[in-house]
Amino acid sequence: MIKFFYSFIFFNLCYCAFFAQIFLQRGPYLQKASEHAITIRWRTSDSSNSFVRYGLNPNQLLDSVLVLGSRVDHIVQLNNLQSASKYFYAIGSSDTILQNDPGNYFITHPPMGSQNKYRFWVAGDCGTGYKLQLDVRNQFEAYRGSNDIHGFLLLGDNAYSNGLDHEYQSGFFDVYNEQLKHFNLWPAIGNHDYWATPNYLQGFQGTPYFKIFSTPQNAEAGGVPSNNPAYYSYNYGNVHFVALDSYGQESSNFKKMYDTTSAQIIWLKNDLAANAMRWTILYWHHPPYTKGSHNSDTEGDLVAIRENVLRIIERYKVDLVMNGHSHNYERSYLINGHYGNELSHNPAVHNVSNSSATYDFSSNSCPYIKNGPLANGTIYVVAGNAGKVTFTSPGYPHNAMAFSETVHGGSLLLEVEGNRLDCKFIGDDGVIRDQFTVMKDVGEKQIIGTLGGQNIVLSSSYVGSYNWSNNLGTNSSVSVLPNQTSNTYIVHDNQNCVSDTFQVNIVTSLPTSNFSFPTTICQNQSVVFKDLSTQIPISWSWTFTGANISSANVKNPSVVFQNSGLQTVTLIVTNLLGSSTNYSQTIFVNARPNVNLIASALTTCRNSNPITLVGTPNGGSFIGNAVQSNTFNPANAIIGSNLITYNYTNNLGCKNSDSINIQVNNIPSIEILNLNDTVCSNSAPISLIGIPAGGVFSGMGVSNNVYIPVASSQGINTILYV
Repeated sequence: MIKFFYSFIFFNLCYCAFFAQIFLQRGPYLQKASEHAITIRWRTSDSSNSFVRYGLNPNQLLDSVLVLGSRVDHIVQLNNLQSASKYFYAIGSSDTILQNDPGNYFITHPPMGSQNKYRFWVAGDCGTGYKLQLDVRNQFEAYRGSNDIHGFLLLGDNAYSNGLDHEYQSGFFDVYNEQLKHFNLWPAIGNHDYWATPNYLQGFQGTPYFKIFSTPQNAEAGGVPSNNPAYYSYNYGNVHFVALDSYGQESSNFKKMYDTTSAQIIWLKNDLAANAMRWTILYWHHPPYTKGSHNSDTEGDLVAIRENVLRIIERYKVDLVMNGHSHNYERSYLINGHYGNELSHNPAVHNVSNSSATYDFSSNSCPYIKNGPLANGTIYVVAGNAGKVTFTSPGYPHNAMAFSETVHGGSLLLEVEGNRLDCKFIGDDGVIRDQFTVMKDVGEKQIIGTLGGQNIVLSSSYVGSYNWSNNLGTNSSVSVLPNQTSNTYIVHDNQNCVSDTFQVNIVTSLPTSNFSFPTTICQNQSVVFKDLSTQIPISWSWTFTGANISSANVKNPSVVFQNSGLQTVTLIVTNLLGSSTNYSQTIFVNARPNVNLIASALTTCRNSNPITLVGTPNGGSFIGNAVQSNTFNPANAIIGSNLITYNYTNNLGCKNSDSINIQVNNIPSIEILNLNDTVCSNSAPISLIGIPAGGVFSGMGVSNNVYIPVASSQGINTILYV
């Protein structure tokens, strides 16, 4: 029995010692979240298999995933999850659970397009390990309280100074250990994240960033697949996010983000073109506008991004851009069309709105409003001070900025609810030092038809406070019973910044269809037909001959007539009582002018004379790189193909254009070999070698490709190779 006793004790001691060797070194942290899946990562001190238990009840983790094999860096994907749901989880191995805390939970994404209230935490240049980083974290947590955070966005330079694995541990994972348990993490990469190796290639596995993070490069959470871990997109509710790489190089050709022919920018264009979400938010590391610890007027990458990439962003109506890199906070006005240096920023030209947009009852603080799919304007935020605050550059604050802060560190709380976006800069002292609000498609003026004696519900177009006319109360929606033929109801916010007007008319008869159109209509130019029908139509049916129309069932369609000459337009409308009779009009479509562009040469060299451009009919304008008036100057052109366009408008307002490409070739680099600077007059003839071959030698003493010293004069003799 004694022997058995000791054997029993020995077995248990070995069993306990085996598991005591494995402990949690990093994590857990959440990656690639989507509606129905999420990836959980962690690191252990020793190798084991990977095991996750999870469920909707923290006391009943009934589902599990086991990944066989041994590893220290654990990556487990959970699938077939319910959307918009809070799950609780525990991690470890098949033998033991390493962590099952109350903070171990995640929230799956809502269905794409959903419009509830969503909150995101944004931190730039955070991974310093300084006290300021801790203060910023603590003040954010104090402000958000018990509110869920639906995403944690990183703006690059996530671990100082070189993005090494141990720096990520001490400056990032140890600092945000609690938050990473339940905040879905969405990183962007910065220059310091690349400095762990001399190889700045996107996706290079020797760079710790690409080993540490799993990004949805296959569009697991929406968007278009990027097929590159350095940049990606994802959707959350009605928000489309895009994380870009502003420092790394492509492995095949070393192109960077600011090169608009790079794979990243080609992908970005495709992704933004496919995006159907209401809000579009981009983030990357290097800011196009800053006068903080970096200067966007003098630093090449920043200048190139502003000059090249912002045009694409504006084309796709991006709402918000967030960057780091400068260790301060800067927030622009709602701006559009500014690509030059600070001094070239003109508020009258480039500011879509001059409001502060703080929406806090102060003077000139109404929200930025973007109505319609073509509404211009982007806000640029620099928030690179979640880990440290440093100096400013000459010209601070930047002229495009509505607010700048260079004393306090902080981070951003981004809140999106329906068609309203709010952003708050929460300082390291807990003070909200800046905030701004953007609203989309608000301030509606609606004409509504109803039958007599029926209640109708009116709903405001915006999210905020509500004050209804006619003593109807302060709710977002009200029920009204119109008692006049025409009734007007108005709702406005407490600050009188936004209001909706509803004209409710009682329908008493069938509609009569009618419409108007411009007096001059041109072939291949968009024209709008406006409905003028009576008795509040609720549906429209248009037909056009010789035209291309995207929708024939809207109130005021935009139409492009492909054929000139006489065309017929017909409209039928329907209201609550029934349909109208046909209303038709015969219209005349003017033919577009015949336009032609020719150039005195289509291929030239960089140092050649300017090329004359001729456009017919006379009186149009030439547009293109290196074009001034009617000449093309190769010295100012790009090497390669240069697109030149001639635009002409006739006296009817009808337009057409013609384009050509002028090929500009670089000046060849040449040299003369096999010739000393000094020779004697009685020296033997010298064979001349020109690189590249095929040129012509000339000069005193030169015959074909031979220099004969005796045939030249004493002193300096010039030999040319052309």
